[in-house]
This record gives sequence, structure tokens and C-alpha cells, in this order.
Amino acid sequence: MTFLLPLLLARAQAGTALPGFAAEPATSEPTLQVEGGLTQVQAGATAPLQLTVLVPPGFHVYRDMLSVTTQDPGDLSLGDPSLPPGLSAEDPAAPGTQRELYEFDVIVDVPLKKPARPGTHVATFSVRYQACKDSLCLMPRTEEVQARLEVAAVVTAGK
Repeated sequence: MTFLLPLLLARAQAGTALPGFAAEPATSEPTLQVEGGLTQVQAGATAPLQLTVLVPPGFHVYRDMLSVTTQDPGDLSLGDPSLPPGLSAEDPAAPGTQRELYEFDVIVDVPLKKPARPGTHVATFSVRYQACKDSLCLMPRTEEVQARLEVAAVVTAGK
């Protein structure tokens, strides 16, 4: 039996199981992804920058547990990020209480308050969220993500 302990420890560190024994399942923690979008506009125009929170199947994110803050607007004049409405569902931790949640990918719009000069502009955002499955919630996480804005130059006739 004493020879088995070092073997078990070595296998555990390597992530493999002994023959005839099932390996411990990997953590089933979802990989929420936050992606920064690319917005393209003509000079003099405005359009929202977009961030997408990809919610894995079987999980949800409560709307009140999702926040987006602008860390560095670069040289852009940005408004406050806006979250879309979520689905209304009963909170398993507080029966009888309704909360908004997302069981689908979430697109967050960040308005551009005034037109930007031609070229490529980058803004950095901090996205904080907490993913849940049934009545189990994972630890909150914060990710930084960048969104890009490409502004086309004005082309004048005859040039």
C-alpha cells in the first residue's frame, strides 16, 4: 500500500488516473468570454461601440451582477454603457423575488457622444460579471476588453 501513495500523488499532479479508476472530472466552470467589437463609421457620424458577453449554454448572468465601466476612452468622447433588458425570472436564493437575467449572449452598447477624427481609435473597458447555473453561482470576475472604432476619411470629389 505504501508504494501506491507516491503513484497516486504523481498521477494526480499529472492529471491522469490509475487504470481502472475514473479521473476526477475537470471543473465545469464556464468560460464566459467578453469580446470587444469593431465599429466602422463615416467621418462626421456616430455609432455605438459594442461589447459582447458570451454566456455559455446552461448558465446565466444576472443583469444586476453585470457592469461595464470605461477604463480608458482613448481619444473618444463616450457615454455610459447601456445593458439591454433581460429575462425576468424568480431568484432561487430569494423565492418570490424576480430578477432580470441573461441566458443568452449580451450586447452592450457604449454610445459615441461626438464624431471622432478619421482613423482607428481604441477604448478599454472593464467588465464585471457573475455566472450562475441553477442555484450555484461562481465567483465574480472582472475582465478588461478593448473595442475599436474605425472612422473613414471624407473623400472629396475631384481628388
